[in-house]
Amino acid sequence: MRTAALVAAVALLAGCSGQEGERTEGEEAQGATMDLTLVEQFEQARETATSDFEREVLDRAIENGEISAEDYEEAFSRYQRCAQDAGLAESYERQADGIYRISPSPFEDDAASQRYQDLSLECADGTTMRIEALYRTQISNPGLLEDTREVTLQCLVEAGLVPADYTVEELHESFRAGFEDAPFDPMDPTAQECLVRGGYNVEITDESS
Repeated sequence: MRTAALVAAVALLAGCSGQEGERTEGEEAQGATMDLTLVEQFEQARETATSDFEREVLDRAIENGEISAEDYEEAFSRYQRCAQDAGLAESYERQADGIYRISPSPFEDDAASQRYQDLSLECADGTTMRIEALYRTQISNPGLLEDTREVTLQCLVEAGLVPADYTVEELHESFRAGFEDAPFDPMDPTAQECLVRGGYNVEITDESS
C-alpha cells in the first residue's frame, strides 16, 4: 500500500494535530510567528535553543539578519553524524534550494518506526530542528508578507498543478490527509519544489497491506 509520510517545519507540523474546526495552540503559535520579523523569530528561537551550537548560530543570525548557508550545512552535518551514530538508516538528498531531504529506509514494524521517530527527533533537537525551520522560512518567504501556505498554493497554481480556485484550506486538508485525494501528485518534482517553499516535506513509502 502506498502511503504518504509527512514532515513539516516545526511550527507548521505543530498545527496539524487538533480537531477539525478548532484552532490548536500550534496553529495559534504559527499565526503569531507570522506577525514577527525574521530577526524577531531568530530571537524567539534563541530563547528555546537547547544547545550551545544553536545559540551561537542564532546569535550570528540576529546580528547579521539571516542564517548563513554555512551554519545550516553545519547543523545538518551534526544531525547526520548523530543519526549515523544512533544507527538510523537514512538517505539524504540536497534539494535545489539547499535544504536536505531525509528519506528513512522502510520500517520492519511499528516499533521500528517509533524508534526511528524518537531517535531522529533527539538528533534534530539542538542541531536542525529550529535552524532548518527558520532557514527554510528565510529562503522561501524572506519578506514574511504571506502565509507560507499561500506561497505553496500560488506556486501550484502557476505550475498548472491545481485549479485557480483551489484554496489554502483545501491544500491544508490535503496535507492532513496525506495528499491521498489531492488534485496533484505530491511527488511530482514541480509539486515538490512548491511544497518545500511552504515548509512541507512529503515522502511516499510503500507498505505491505
